[in-house]
Amino acid sequence: MYLLHRIYNQTSAAMQIRLLEEENKLSIGYAAFVLAGEGDTLIGHARTMAKADFAVYFAALGHKMGLPWATRTRSHWLYYFLQLESNDTVVVPTHTGFAIYRVTGAPEVVPTVAREHDVGFTVPVKLLVNDPKGAVGAALTDAMRFRGTDLMLSGQATQDIDGLVAGQDTTVPEPAAAAVAAVQETLQGLHPAQFTEMWAAIYVPWVRMRCAIQPLILMKMRPPLIFWVSSAMSAR
Repeated sequence: MYLLHRIYNQTSAAMQIRLLEEENKLSIGYAAFVLAGEGDTLIGHARTMAKADFAVYFAALGHKMGLPWATRTRSHWLYYFLQLESNDTVVVPTHTGFAIYRVTGAPEVVPTVAREHDVGFTVPVKLLVNDPKGAVGAALTDAMRFRGTDLMLSGQATQDIDGLVAGQDTTVPEPAAAAVAAVQETLQGLHPAQFTEMWAAIYVPWVRMRCAIQPLILMKMRPPLIFWVSSAMSAR
């Protein structure tokens, strides 16, 4: 499943953002049902019932509990969320863009959180892409205009997402030990005058370009690289 899920416009958005950023848990509201002991039942029904049947059950349960907001339309958002399973993909809009997550487990109730916030269910996720740099396709752009909580994505929008994930280099390879040793040996073999010349030829122009700092200030700078290399040279 590919799902667009909004948390920034929900009642307990601050708590939901914290759960996502600190615990890698995507969440949704509906805490009233969890506090009433109906959370696990709703999870079970979402996985076995058709969407229309779940909507009828949800609305009837909400009416019984005296929850006027528990409409059939709102049941659709919870239905999609509770159907999430491992390897599903979720797009989460943010204030500045959006992030893409991979689901790593099954939805569960969180009664301890529900007692303090309108957060009833969570699902574990892993961040794949944060504010992707690639071009966002028209289909996904149109889907992002949806302002409800959940929207199941299909067709070209899912291909747009896969393209963004595939085009994003999310890994930083560790340098080979032999390569690190070779660089250290080269630096340790430099005469101080050679290092000064190298630093002036490479580092100074870069800083001037990026920071537009005056040459006089540049002469007083001692970047972390100098301290590291100086320590290596003094150890010779």
